[in-house]
Amino acid sequence: MMPSMEPILKDKQSDKPLITFAVCLGLAQLLPLYTQPILIFYNDAVAILGVIIAVALIGNGKNLNVQIPWIAALPLSLAVLIIMQIIFGIVRIDSDVIYPIAYFLIAAIAVLLGASVAAQKQGSTRICITLTYTYLSVGLLSVAIAFLQFFGMETNIPFVLQLEHSASMAPRPYANIGQPNQLALLLCLSIASTWWLYQARRLRIATAIGITLIMLCGLTLTQSRTGWIIVPVFSALLLFYQKKVGFRKVSAWLIGGFVLSYALMVVTLPAIASFLMNLSTPSAAERVAAGASSERLVFFELAWKISALHPWFGAGWGEFSSQQQILAASHAPSIHSNHAHNIVLNFAAELGWPVTLLVFGILSYWLFTSCLRRKISPEIGFATLCLMAVLMHSMVEFPLWYAYVLLPFALLVGMVHHEQFGSRVLSVSRTYSAGVFFLMCALFIGTAIDYRSVVIAFREQALESAGWTRVGGAVNHRSDFTISAQYHDHLEFSKTEAREEMPPEKIAFMERVAQRFGYLPNLRRIALIYTLNDQPEKAVDKLLAAKQLFGCGYVELHQEWGQRAEKESEKFRKVFMRLPAPASSFCK
Repeated sequence: MMPSMEPILKDKQSDKPLITFAVCLGLAQLLPLYTQPILIFYNDAVAILGVIIAVALIGNGKNLNVQIPWIAALPLSLAVLIIMQIIFGIVRIDSDVIYPIAYFLIAAIAVLLGASVAAQKQGSTRICITLTYTYLSVGLLSVAIAFLQFFGMETNIPFVLQLEHSASMAPRPYANIGQPNQLALLLCLSIASTWWLYQARRLRIATAIGITLIMLCGLTLTQSRTGWIIVPVFSALLLFYQKKVGFRKVSAWLIGGFVLSYALMVVTLPAIASFLMNLSTPSAAERVAAGASSERLVFFELAWKISALHPWFGAGWGEFSSQQQILAASHAPSIHSNHAHNIVLNFAAELGWPVTLLVFGILSYWLFTSCLRRKISPEIGFATLCLMAVLMHSMVEFPLWYAYVLLPFALLVGMVHHEQFGSRVLSVSRTYSAGVFFLMCALFIGTAIDYRSVVIAFREQALESAGWTRVGGAVNHRSDFTISAQYHDHLEFSKTEAREEMPPEKIAFMERVAQRFGYLPNLRRIALIYTLNDQPEKAVDKLLAAKQLFGCGYVELHQEWGQRAEKESEKFRKVFMRLPAPASSFCK
């Protein structure tokens, strides 16, 4: 028995915002549209569009009664804090933080939306129905796509992302969401949705068991350790709910059976892959060993070091990768990353410890009092499962940096807050609310147009690199006003050849871009510039950063500088003599 849509459609006016948001949220996780330089721009844009339209549709009177929960001040304050970092020069590139500020502001609006809908008749139930339908539908479709990808059957199927398949290793499928750990989180949210639909008597127990097992199969295919964290947390919460009034009982034996089934799937996946496809996958023991020595631990150590160097106000939002370059020689080899892969340490590194302790102190108190200490309903239970899944994932990655995760998270926070603490009511004239809506639409459209110009510029550069030229010559896609200045700068950086006697201001520009986009080709280019312009110390620093962050790539750079030291000039010899030889284990 699948859930019925009838209850959610009884009051069409009040449910239009939720249905709109649900459709946009589902599309955001199913659209296989990823473009450089911001891979998830269009996916996130669809999710944000859902919130914008929902804001316009909510309410049906002359005045709009907006619920104002105090928890909405949290994302709003973070947006203000980043603006302060711009004002005081803590952030190096202003355009780099425009998107984060916008995300925090739209998250605050999503909190208000969740609280305002929850204040309506059966509002929390309606929110849960909407989200559970969405996660269940998208989860089932994603599992189907994941199976196609795992068995190499996705080729030439429209609207399905294509994986790169190895002749010896089974792939880690990610459906259309583009990343295995993100798919794992989605499937965990789908399991939470299945539980709530059973609680709401919209799924029979047999159907709920079947769907949960399907989701666990998909979770196993991702080979993600994220599920190893979330599934036990879910189990503990479901056992906690056993004692709560108003909850349908779920047998502890059944919960244990799910955990055991998942563990067996994880353990037997290598044997299954070997038997069915003659391909290997890392065993559970190998993944545990990899986790114990993974680059994430280096990221954690680095974030701690950054926070120690900038304890009060942080290094600046989005500055983790720049600091990684600066401190590369002082920490263990890892890989280039824009994030610390731990939300607490990321905040500490980029915002400072006082703000971090305040934010997570407030959030911890809020979670404990609203989700565990006070009387809870199945709706609060569902929200708690979802919030905990996202927060557990945030301890090892950065899911809240994606709008299609952040916005439903914020919506549920608003719903829970209104249910448990209530909210202040602000009556807003329809004229003002319409003005806010059109302002958000204008900003949304302007941002999309601005980003589109960046995408076109990146594509033209890729074609030029392949030997194609535009008829009529190159076109400058950079407008006088842009919020994507850093990406246009990156394109200019890529087209600028390293040469001797470069003007100091040009070197400073190239240095700033290389610091922001610390990829191997960029480190090579800026190291060449330093070498050719008699700055051997800086050249060595960049090459050592490449050694720590790109391993194999450093072997090629070491060879290049060695060859040019022999054939070209004394400048290369000065740098090469100070470079350590690459270890034999760098490239295996």
